[in-house]
Amino acid sequence: MPNQLPAEPQETRRFDLTMLNLQLAVVTAATGFERLRDQVKGIANVLENYTGIPAIAREMDLLAELQTDEWWQDVTLGMLEDVRKRLRTLVPFIEKSKQQIVYTNFTDELGDIMAQPSGLTPAHSNFADFRKRAQEFLQRHLDTVALLKLRTNTPINDDDIAELQKILLESGVGREVDFERAEQELGDFGTFVRSLVGLDHATAKALFGHFLANSNYSANQIHFINLVINDLTQNGVVSASRFYEAPYTAISAVGPQGLFTQDQIAEIDSILEGVRRNASPTH
Repeated sequence: MPNQLPAEPQETRRFDLTMLNLQLAVVTAATGFERLRDQVKGIANVLENYTGIPAIAREMDLLAELQTDEWWQDVTLGMLEDVRKRLRTLVPFIEKSKQQIVYTNFTDELGDIMAQPSGLTPAHSNFADFRKRAQEFLQRHLDTVALLKLRTNTPINDDDIAELQKILLESGVGREVDFERAEQELGDFGTFVRSLVGLDHATAKALFGHFLANSNYSANQIHFINLVINDLTQNGVVSASRFYEAPYTAISAVGPQGLFTQDQIAEIDSILEGVRRNASPTH
């Protein structure tokens, strides 16, 4: 029946269809399951690049899990339906120019049909698995000397990096190729590890103690700095470009320039650069 409701985005409807076909594949044990699974993995991989969108940021744990092989073992219809409901409205956020997801709607009755690239290569999937395994492992070993240094913003050295890579190798969590990819992703291995374990909250708060004591700041200014502290606690480093994304833009749409003087912004940048530098023995 005709109605006045706005039409849903085509990307949302395609994602619904993909999830329906996945559910049917689970029920019928169809051979197209792997192809459809890889499409969803590819979507999750691309969505991870949009952490500045709050709705996507709230689903980061799910997006990471979807890219692991463990999540898909013994997957149920209920699990797939939950994914459909949680991600269907997020898919349209993927920029058209960056979409590498190819949806297909055919059966495998013609034999071995080669699907087009789904946007997820084995390297992407393997690295996502490594990142998840490494984070879980390191969170259980926060008393390691190198991790204590990273979490307390103490400068690390090459020996610390070697120690971290050694324990990841010996535990079977990572490989040399994973370490190389990590360096490509964040510039150096120390910064990558810091992004997994974060900065100690008390340490992050102390970094801005002198800054906050220097002036009488407004509630919005203090809120902005608290967001920075929380970001450091969760992600270990904060780049200047982050200030032009949510949730910072909810306080100032034009970034820190709308709240602080140039000297104050320079001091904030200097603090964050020092944090980044202490995670890298090459700086």
